This record gives sequence, structure tokens and C-alpha cells, in this order.
Amino acid sequence: MSVKERLIQFIKYEGIPVRRFEARTGLSFGYVNAIRVSIQPDKVSSIAREFPNLNTGWLLTGEGEMLKPEVSQTNAEFEYIQESANELPVKKLIDYLIIKDTANLEFAKKNQEQMNINLKIVCINQEQLGINQEQLGENQKQANAIQELLILGYRQIDKSQAHVDELINLIKFHGNLTNGHSVLPNNHVDVFEPKVREN
Repeated sequence: MSVKERLIQFIKYEGIPVRRFEARTGLSFGYVNAIRVSIQPDKVSSIAREFPNLNTGWLLTGEGEMLKPEVSQTNAEFEYIQESANELPVKKLIDYLIIKDTANLEFAKKNQEQMNINLKIVCINQEQLGINQEQLGENQKQANAIQELLILGYRQIDKSQAHVDELINLIKFHGNLTNGHSVLPNNHVDVFEPKVREN
């Protein structure tokens, strides 16, 4: 399952339209359907702020559960312990506290797992950033190479144009010669005009 599919699954779980989800999280219209590989870190942060129950580790990697584990202990439970401390048998009170401690321990373990997943996400983002920087460098090199080729191409075109102009002039000159006319500039001696001897 891809990141896009997991995000759509969560949106369906929330029971809201995709467009409303995008509006609440500050995403542009059509962003969800346009997801290809992953989601940018700033977009993930916006989603997490608006939907704190979403496990972003699961969203990005597929590991763990879709929703964050929650262990809640209300004020009413504390009051119940305080009010019933003298009435409950000691064993039941201890058992109750052990259950709560066990639940808190599980919660701490899951938090640790979440931290490990988040660390993996950070490493993945850093690797992706490095790849993007390398790709940017390669793209710049290719752009420079293309620019050099264009410059060489323009120079070749200029040379070819000059060569074509020379050929055209030669053709015109040859045609005029065959007709008995000279097209040489005025400062040149026409080969068809006899030289006059000087006395």
C-alpha cells in the first residue's frame, strides 16, 4: 500500500471528503490525488497538527498502526482511587495499580517504537535530500553541456551561412563570366578589358 492509499484510508476513517481534508490541513486542492511517491515533511507536519491521532510513521512507512496508541487516565479515576483507598482491599488496589503501570509501560514502549520510526523517517528524508542535491548538480551539468552545444551550433550555422554566401557569389560570378560580363569590383582589373600601353 502506497503513502497515497494509506492517507486516503485515514481520510475515509475520519469520514470526511478529501477536499475538506485538504482545506483543514492547508493542502492545495487536488494535492492528495496528485501524490506520487511520498509527502513533503512540511505537509506531514500540517496533517499531524490537524489530526494528532494519525500515526505519521504508519502513513509514511506503513509500519505500526494507523492511529496513535492512547492511554488515558481521567481525573475521575484518580478520585476513585483516593476515595476508595480505605474501602478497597489492598490486593485489589495493588492489582489495579499494576494494571495501570503495565498499560503505561506499554504506552512508553509504543512511544519508543514511534520515536524509532520517526528517526527512520528523518534518515530517509536526509537521504532523499542528498539525492535531490546530486540530481540538481547533474541537471546543472547537463544544462551547461546543452548550452555549450547550442553555442557550437550557432557558430557552425554562422560558418555555414558564410560558406553559402561565398558559393552564391561564386555562382553569380561564374554566370556573369559566361555571359561576357565582369562582376569584379571597380578596383580590380577586368580580365576581358585589354590593357592600354603607355607611351
